Amino acid sequence: MQKLLIVEDEKSIFFLLNSCILYEELGLELAGYAENGQMAYDMIMEKRPDIVITDITMPITDGLELIEKVQKQHVNPRFIIVSGYAQFEFAKKAVKLGVRDYLLKPINSNELNKSLAQLTQEISESRSERTLLQSADNHKEKVRTSFIMSILYRDVDFHDVTVQQINRDYFYSFQEGYFCSVVVKVDYYSDIVIGIKNHITEHLMMIIRDSFSDICYEIGVTEHQENIYVILNLEESKQKREEMTALCKRVLVSGKKLTEAYADTGITVCIGKTVSDVSALCDSFDAALHLLDMRIVRGVDRVLDIHESGYKESMEESKYVLPASLLHGLVEKVECNELKEIEVKISTIFQDVLNFCKREDVSVCKTLRGVLLNVLSVVKQKGNFPNEFMDIYQELSLEINKCSRSCDIIRFLPEKMTAGMLKFRREEQSEGSLIMKRVLEYISRNYDKQLKLEEVAEQVFITPAYLGIIFKKETGKNFTAYLTDLRMEKAKELLLDVRININEITYKVGYHNVRYFSRTFKEYVGITPKEYRKIHANRKY
Repeated sequence: MQKLLIVEDEKSIFFLLNSCILYEELGLELAGYAENGQMAYDMIMEKRPDIVITDITMPITDGLELIEKVQKQHVNPRFIIVSGYAQFEFAKKAVKLGVRDYLLKPINSNELNKSLAQLTQEISESRSERTLLQSADNHKEKVRTSFIMSILYRDVDFHDVTVQQINRDYFYSFQEGYFCSVVVKVDYYSDIVIGIKNHITEHLMMIIRDSFSDICYEIGVTEHQENIYVILNLEESKQKREEMTALCKRVLVSGKKLTEAYADTGITVCIGKTVSDVSALCDSFDAALHLLDMRIVRGVDRVLDIHESGYKESMEESKYVLPASLLHGLVEKVECNELKEIEVKISTIFQDVLNFCKREDVSVCKTLRGVLLNVLSVVKQKGNFPNEFMDIYQELSLEINKCSRSCDIIRFLPEKMTAGMLKFRREEQSEGSLIMKRVLEYISRNYDKQLKLEEVAEQVFITPAYLGIIFKKETGKNFTAYLTDLRMEKAKELLLDVRININEITYKVGYHNVRYFSRTFKEYVGITPKEYRKIHANRKY
């Protein structure tokens, strides 16, 4: 089915036109209806109709302006103008713009359908011819793209592979000289329809090809995961390198002009290392991707050049050490479920990370993911990482990848991370009985020792403060009261055996002072240990 878009500011005329068209017979479907030229332009960019029927006189953008604007974007649907104006100047300009037919109101349905039938036949024939050519071109482009992907992911070892072999196997025309990678990224800060996003990417790739064609032997360009990857093959000279850098700045400017009409965006152009061997392009891309990551702290709408950054691959090994005070403060807030305070603590941690990355010139995303894992594991306070933990880590890692500005990390990520931490904290609290089972078993085995809350917490990999919270929740008593109750009950059992003297019982239930034990026993039972034995002791021994 071929798609038809109708552009008409009067609804009554639209309904009349729509009712006249023999959709099924012509193999047409209505792609949409626009009330003005600007709305029509946006719909054409998104839906890519085959045929557009448009009025001339409309608000915002008239029909002829619409056609000119669309053609500048290299989008070429067949246009039919329907108008009540028969002036020669309109018709003459329409012909110059390649309009296929010019119909006057009132509309003759036979004339309209005849015009549509001619266009649909032309489109079908044109598509058949193009299909064969596109099939060959698509295959060639896929193979060329596979070379760039192989370089990016290091899937193929190109050492000892000649330029001639690469040209033969991947349909390139590389020559001896130098090679340089460029990565271009458009970050969108507001919602945008996928059709317009694709249009921007396609047009930006066209700008890149056109910009570098005069100074390059060969250009490879592809889009992958919302990044545009470019391989430039140039003559080996300082002048060419300077020209390439200047052209990258021109691409940036052109990209900003292209996107400003659609959405709030940021564009970054990253220039990787210059290499003399195709096999070293993977290192060039690594450097360019490092710069792309660093846009978070360096800012967007810039050309970032690896030769000007002072970047060294060994620097990537630098490790960020999370300040203990920040981590300790965060754990305390999580244990108390203080939502806002948790977000503030995480924001502080992330700001510290960003400052470190900018100062040390190390990967922001990689460092943040390391800190994320460290913080989550400490807050989790358990030796094992269940599926829920890893799910939250993966989810937050993806959120990091979406961030393109430091303000995104400081403003949005702490909220998501807080929600994630509290989620598995709640899950852990629902497992409180399992934790407490281990705690109570440990106390039962060691009540005769000088037990402290800190020691027991260490046995189950949680903080004393958190153990205090779940202990009270699960038993209804604090740790000291529970331990005293247990010891007194054990003492009552031992006092029934007259063969064990009271001094010995004192030590068996964890006390080292008989007088203190006796006083505590009386407070708990209401009588002294001796009196309890007189009343309850089993005399059979």
